Amino acid sequence: MIPNINLLPQDQYQPKRKNSLMKLIIIILLFIVIIFYGINYYLLSNDIAKMEKKTDQLATQIQTEEKTLTQVQSNPSYAIATSVQFAEKYQTPISNIIEVANKYMTGSGELAGLDYKDGQVEFIVYFDNLNEASTFVRNLDNEAIFKTVKLDSASTFTKVDVDNVGEEQTLNENAQYKAIILTTLNPSATTKTGGAK
Repeated sequence: MIPNINLLPQDQYQPKRKNSLMKLIIIILLFIVIIFYGINYYLLSNDIAKMEKKTDQLATQIQTEEKTLTQVQSNPSYAIATSVQFAEKYQTPISNIIEVANKYMTGSGELAGLDYKDGQVEFIVYFDNLNEASTFVRNLDNEAIFKTVKLDSASTFTKVDVDNVGEEQTLNENAQYKAIILTTLNPSATTKTGGAK
């Protein structure tokens, strides 16, 4: 039997293994970098396509608005008619709101003020007792013209007789309640004069 004798130095085989391992690592890293850039390219191209589509839509919208502006500038009666239509679309008849509030003003209730802002109405009402205030709020809440009705605050005040200012008066006899009631209007029902929900 012939013995297996290797006369080459052992160190010659090691560098080849290390070199092949380094080549494999470099190839894997290059592959990962290529995949990373490929995915980024794909995502960026989609984003660019979306932005170009939005740009086209905005350009079309600008052209439409420019045509409308040209039409308004050339025809003043068109501008007035358009303005009136816009205003009529957003008008709220306050008289209907006051009618509904007065309908439920019973007993000692007295409407002292009304503040209307952006679809919300604040009522300031004077009552002799809080039961009347809660009944008023409950009745308003049942109206279709209001989305929400909330008693914001109730405070006590005393009416002072102007003729007898110098005389001492008992404050408890003349005490009344000032109720502030916040409501949100129901736009679809504001043209009607109320009605149950």
